[in-house]
Amino acid sequence: MGKTLKTIVGLLVLLIVIWAIYQLSSTRPAQEEASLEPIRVGLIESLSDAGSVAINDAVQMALSTVLPNQDKVEFVRENVTCDAETFNQAFDRLTSDKGLVFLVDVSCPMLEGKSFLSAQTAGLPVLTLSPFDAEMASSGLLFSTVPSGASQQAFAARLARELGNERMAILSSALEENLMAAFPELGGHIVGSEIVEAGATDVRGDLATFEGTNPDVLVLSFDEADTFAAALAQIAETDLFVDVLASKSLLPADGLDLASVSREGLFLFLFDLTRGDQAFKTSFAAATGGEPGVYAAQVFDAIQTLGMMLKDLEARSADVSGASIAESLKELSFDGASGTIAFDAIGGVEGGYDTYAFTDGELTQMVVTQNESPDAVDETPVVSDTTE
Repeated sequence: MGKTLKTIVGLLVLLIVIWAIYQLSSTRPAQEEASLEPIRVGLIESLSDAGSVAINDAVQMALSTVLPNQDKVEFVRENVTCDAETFNQAFDRLTSDKGLVFLVDVSCPMLEGKSFLSAQTAGLPVLTLSPFDAEMASSGLLFSTVPSGASQQAFAARLARELGNERMAILSSALEENLMAAFPELGGHIVGSEIVEAGATDVRGDLATFEGTNPDVLVLSFDEADTFAAALAQIAETDLFVDVLASKSLLPADGLDLASVSREGLFLFLFDLTRGDQAFKTSFAAATGGEPGVYAAQVFDAIQTLGMMLKDLEARSADVSGASIAESLKELSFDGASGTIAFDAIGGVEGGYDTYAFTDGELTQMVVTQNESPDAVDETPVVSDTTE
């Protein structure tokens, strides 16, 4: 009887083991298949906007070159026009999609009035080309591969110091708080700051306030190209001997005769968001037959960021969620086409810039070395370059 009982118990144990092995083998493929399910990513584009051609080219180039794991992504696409109402409607449609885990916005970088509130409410991380304020950034869900206005002002401060300047005056359409904070931190001094009215074309009175303060660099920051052109001409009328520093985006669309607003003792330096490193420019030309416009490199890096994030989540076998994606983005750091991509505490990047000097009657790209004179590295005139 005891022997029979042992036999029965042994058979039961064997059956249990066989059943467990069967269950494990039958569920494992389903689990593996689930882990390979593509994540759903919202992609907002502006395919019909004439100014977005270079951006769209960069998106397509990036999708085919730096997103090798496209099978891991199911894009839910929205095509918008560059007005805030259309954008926000498309954005809200995407955020109402419960299956989405991430949003990538490569539309209309300079569009004001974009609202990211619905994504914050839904807990969706957003990678965008557009600026966002500190309050929105506090959610920890907003990221951008385009340097913020604050970052661009910090770069202007560094450039001024690298050019050897110590005393800065600022003529602008709005208070440049970050520039005024960054320059003294680098050992410089702010000797004056004047705010001009929107659309102003006569700034002689504002310039007169600087003449007794002995600035060696004058930063121009306006909302309109006409104000910039007028300011340059009127600076040439003064006795100021300064480096003039401004964003290249202020050049009028029809160009600017810089020679007509220059004189001895007045030096013009412009900076712009980088159009990409040489490797990117070469690849872009091969893929599209053209040169990358402004934001093309930053768009390329946005798609590259998506690919790097997916690779990171896969390597860590992390559950895909808004929280895990945001955490992955915060830890990413890589050399992109537009510079180092490493998101700071508010989701921004330091970014890369191209700098130009007006020398010998032409605007040439340059390299600036700490406390040394700028060296021209590309003698090709770019004054007539109006690709923005």
